[in-house]
Amino acid sequence: AVLNCIFCACRSSWLRTVAEACSCSESTVSHLFKLYKGVSLKKYITELRLKKAADLLSESDLSVTDIALLVGFSDANWFSSAFKKRFGASPSVFRRTAR
Repeated sequence: AVLNCIFCACRSSWLRTVAEACSCSESTVSHLFKLYKGVSLKKYITELRLKKAADLLSESDLSVTDIALLVGFSDANWFSSAFKKRFGASPSVFRRTAR
């Protein structure tokens, strides 16, 4: 259930699911995750989403908007900005060069 929530758009949903699975508070989950992984849970999840989006861009013909929604971004513009910051190219340019 936790992995399924990683790609949902609602942050509180996946954080709550993780907290319930660990029988602790959401703030405790966030604190412990950063302590052990060295990066915030939010940044880690965003990285997973962006990597999945990169895979989908190179392997599918789904639209950028559909991919953004599929990996858990509620706004395609926010997704494009985050993607470009991470990969150095817009999703459209990335797709053209990945094929």
